[in-house]
Amino acid sequence: EAPAVFEGGFRRKMAALLKDVNPAGTLRKPGPSLRFVGKKVEGNFLFDWIAKPERFRPSTRMPQFFELWGHLGEGHGEGVKYKANRHGRFEPVEVQAIVEYLQDRSQSFDYLQPPAGISATTPEAQVARGKVLFQERGCLACHSHVEFQEMEPYRDPQQSVQGPDLTGLAGKFGSEQDSNGPRWLYSWIKEPSRYHARTVMPDLFLDPIVKKDATGKVLQVTDPAADIVAYLLSGKTSYQPKVTELNPEDMEELLDVYLRDGYAVSMKDIKAKGFSPAQAARLQGHEQELAVSQEDYDQEKPLSQQQKMRYLGRKTIAKYGCYGCHDIPGFEDAKSIGTGLADWGRKDPGKLAFEHINEFLAGHGHGAGHGQADQSHGGHGAESSSEHAAEAVVESGRGSNFDDEMPGFYAHQLHSHNRTGFLYQKLRAPRSYDYHKTGNKTYNERLRMPRFPFSTEDREAVATFVLGLVAAAPRDKYVYHPEPKQQAVEAGLRVIEKYNCKGCHVLTAETWDIAFPAGAYPKPQSAQATEQLFPFQRPVFSREQIEASEELDGQGRQHATVSGLPTLRERGWPAVDDHESDDNLNSFLGDEEVFPTTSLTLFMNLWKPTLLGGHAYETGLNAINVRSEYVQARTAASGGDLSKYLLPHIVARYQKPPEKPGDEATKVTMWGYLAPPLIGEGEKVQTSWLHEFLLDPHPIRPSAVLRMPRFNLSEREATQLVNYFAARDNVDYPYSFVQRRRTAHLAAEDEAYRKLLQTKGHAEDPQPGRRFSDAMNVIVDKDNCVSCHIVGDYVPNRPDPAPNLAQVYRRLRPDYVRNWVAKPTAVLPYTNMPIVFKSNPKDKQFGGGVKQSLYHGKRLEQLDAVVDLLMNYDLYVKERANIRSMVKTVPPAAAPGGDGEDDPGDSDGGN
Repeated sequence: EAPAVFEGGFRRKMAALLKDVNPAGTLRKPGPSLRFVGKKVEGNFLFDWIAKPERFRPSTRMPQFFELWGHLGEGHGEGVKYKANRHGRFEPVEVQAIVEYLQDRSQSFDYLQPPAGISATTPEAQVARGKVLFQERGCLACHSHVEFQEMEPYRDPQQSVQGPDLTGLAGKFGSEQDSNGPRWLYSWIKEPSRYHARTVMPDLFLDPIVKKDATGKVLQVTDPAADIVAYLLSGKTSYQPKVTELNPEDMEELLDVYLRDGYAVSMKDIKAKGFSPAQAARLQGHEQELAVSQEDYDQEKPLSQQQKMRYLGRKTIAKYGCYGCHDIPGFEDAKSIGTGLADWGRKDPGKLAFEHINEFLAGHGHGAGHGQADQSHGGHGAESSSEHAAEAVVESGRGSNFDDEMPGFYAHQLHSHNRTGFLYQKLRAPRSYDYHKTGNKTYNERLRMPRFPFSTEDREAVATFVLGLVAAAPRDKYVYHPEPKQQAVEAGLRVIEKYNCKGCHVLTAETWDIAFPAGAYPKPQSAQATEQLFPFQRPVFSREQIEASEELDGQGRQHATVSGLPTLRERGWPAVDDHESDDNLNSFLGDEEVFPTTSLTLFMNLWKPTLLGGHAYETGLNAINVRSEYVQARTAASGGDLSKYLLPHIVARYQKPPEKPGDEATKVTMWGYLAPPLIGEGEKVQTSWLHEFLLDPHPIRPSAVLRMPRFNLSEREATQLVNYFAARDNVDYPYSFVQRRRTAHLAAEDEAYRKLLQTKGHAEDPQPGRRFSDAMNVIVDKDNCVSCHIVGDYVPNRPDPAPNLAQVYRRLRPDYVRNWVAKPTAVLPYTNMPIVFKSNPKDKQFGGGVKQSLYHGKRLEQLDAVVDLLMNYDLYVKERANIRSMVKTVPPAAAPGGDGEDDPGDSDGGN
C-alpha cells in the first residue's frame, strides 16, 4: 500500500514530473531543453539573449518578447505614457527573474572529459585541424559560418538552415565569458544527447584520430571534438552582453502587480513574510515559490530577494509561455497560453479587435523601412524610461531576419477590417493592436505575443495556413487518402525533413525535358558496349516508345527526358562549355541583320537509360551533351548540398593531381569519399539491414571522409525511412526471402557445376561445394576483388580499401549485386570499380569472363556463381568452420549401479 505522503496533490505533482516532458503529439519542442541551462551559459549572456536574441545572433529564429514599445510612444495621453514607463522599468526585472529561476532550477550536468593519450599541440595547429573537421565531418549540412560563405549557394533556397549560425561563438562560450563554456561545448559536440535526449543533432563519432607513418609507428593522436571547439572559439568577437542592473524598487512594485492579479487582499503581509506551510498546502499556482518554513513565518523573517525573484521568474515564464518551445523544470504539465486557431479561418471579422490599428498605421506608416531604435535600459527613473519609450518609432527589429514591409494588398485588407489584413498585421507587429488601449489595461493584461523574425513571404505562408483552419473536416470523399506506398513515402519524407538527410545525400536525380533537332543525337559511338552487356542489363524499350522518341513536333524537334547528375568541374560547379551557336536561330528575324548567338553546352551523366531520337543511351557511358536551348524544363536534384560543396575540396586535399589537364575522372570518382547518393536506394539495400544501420551506423567504406553519424532515431522513424526508400523505388518491403538463399537452388547449381567439371574432364570426382570454392578463387585472385575490397579478415594494402564483401549477403539485394558486379558504372556512374567479367566476342565458347583456371564456365555462369557466393557468404564460412576440433573429449558417464567415478554431470558428486 502506498504511503500517505504519495496521496493527493503530491502524487499528482510527482506524476507530472516523472512523465515525458514533451506535450501530447509526435513532434519535439522547437527550442532546446533548458533543464541544464545553468551549466551551459552564464547569466549575463542569458539576460541579453532573452531580452533581445538578435543582438547576439541576427539570424536567430527565436522571437522577441521584450523591448517592443513602438505602440507606446508619446502623444497617447499621460496614462499611456506612464504605462510605457512601467514597461521600461518592469521588463528588465522580468528578464532577470527568468534568468534567476532557470539558474536555480538548472539540474546538474557532468561535462565529458577529454580522452587520455592526446598528443601535445600548438593552439594554431589545433584551430587549423578544427576548421578542416568542421568543414568535412558534416557540420555545414545543418549550420552556417561566416568563414564558409561559399557553401551557401549550394543550399536549397526553399529550405532554411536547420541549425543556428555558429559564427562568433566565442561571445557565448569563450572562457573569458564563461569558464565552463568550452567544457559544455565540447560535451555537446562530442555527445549531443547527453545534454538533450531528443535533440536532432547527431553523434559524429568524434573519436581520437591516430596518425601513423608507413611503418605503423604512431606519430600523433588528436581529439577531433577538442579541435572543433578550438576552431569555433578562435574567432574574435566584439559582442558583449547588454545587462541592466536590477532595481529593487522596480522589483517590489512588479511583485505587487503580480500578487494583486491573484489576490484581492493587501499584499503587505505576503510580501513581508510569504506563505506559511498551512497556507502553501492550499496553493495550486506559482505562489508556492513564496512558501516559507513555519519557523521563519512565526518569526516574521522577511522574504529574501532570491525567493521573490524566483517567484517573479516563474510567473513571467508562465505569462509569456516560454515552456511552449522549451523544456523547463516546473512546467511539465503546463498548458498552452495561446488562443486556439483550429477554426480561425471562419472567424467572424466582427469579433476581431481592430481597435485603433488604422490610426497606428497612419501615424507610423505601413510601407515600413522604419527601424526601431536600439533601446537600452541604462536608467531606472521615470524620465529615462519615458525617453526610451518615445524613441521606439515602430514595433520592429533591425536584424537581418526582420522584414517590416507592408504590402499594399494587406494594408487595404486591414483598412477594410478583413481578417486577412488583421492576421498579416498580427504577424508583422503583434502588439500594435494595443495602440491607444493600454491606458485601460493593467500591466499583465497587455498583448504579449512576441515578434517573430518573419519575412513577407514567411508571413504570407503562415497566414495562408491559418486562414485554411476551419475546424470542421470536409466530407470523406474530399479527404486525401494515400495508397499504402504513397503513405510510406510521405511518412519517410517527414523523417528526412526532421533529420535533414538531404543536407548530405542526393535523394533524387536531376531531370531535364529536352527538345532537339532530328539527328542531334545519332547512335552512340559506344553502342557496341550495349551488345557486350549481359542480356539482363540491356536497356529494353518497346516499339511504341522508340517510335514516340522519333516523332517530330510542329517545329521539327524531337523530345526526350533525361535523368541523372550533371558532370562537375572545378569548385564542384556543373561543367559548362560556351560557344557560338551553329543553329541559325535568328533567321526568323526576316531582313534584319543576323548576329551570332552564344550557346551553352551542358553535360549530364545518365542514371537511367533513355531514348534520344530513337537510339538507346545507357548509363555508365560518357556524359551526354545537351545544348542549353534544348532544355525546356528542369527539375533540380533533391539534396546533397554538403557533398556537392565538399567535392572539389576533397579532390584538392586527398587526391593526386590528374595525369593530364582537364581530366575530370578523378573528381567523379571522389564521390566515393562523400555521402553516397541515395538514388535507387530501395532497389539496393535490404530493409532489415538498413533498419539496423540507421539505428547503429558503422563504417562501410573506410575511406569515406563524410561518415554517416548516429541520429536519435526511434525504431518507428527508422522503419518509416526504410519503408520510404522501398516504396519510392517500388520494391518489396519488408525484404523477403529470395531464391538465391534457398537450399534447393544452391544444391542444384552445385550439382550442375560438378557434372560440368566431370564432363569436361576437369575433375574426376569433384567434392560438394566445389562451385563456391571456385567462385571464391575469382574473388581472392590478385587481379580481381581482393585488389581493392576487404574480404573477411583480409584487408588490402591500400589507403582506401573498398567495402567488406563478407557483409554483402546482409546488406544488398541480389538483383542489385548481380547488376553491380556485371557492370558497376551502369549502377553508379561515378564509380571507378572495373568490370570483372568482361565480354570477349572472339571467345566463341565462353564469351569472355575471368580465366577458366579460376572458374570453369561461360561468362554469365561465372557471374552468377560469384553472386550466389556473395549472397551466401555466411553459409560458405560456416561450412568451413571446424568446431569439433575445438571441443575437448568428455569421458563417458559410468554405468548405472557401477562403482566407477562419479558422473561428471552431477554437480553435487552424486549425493
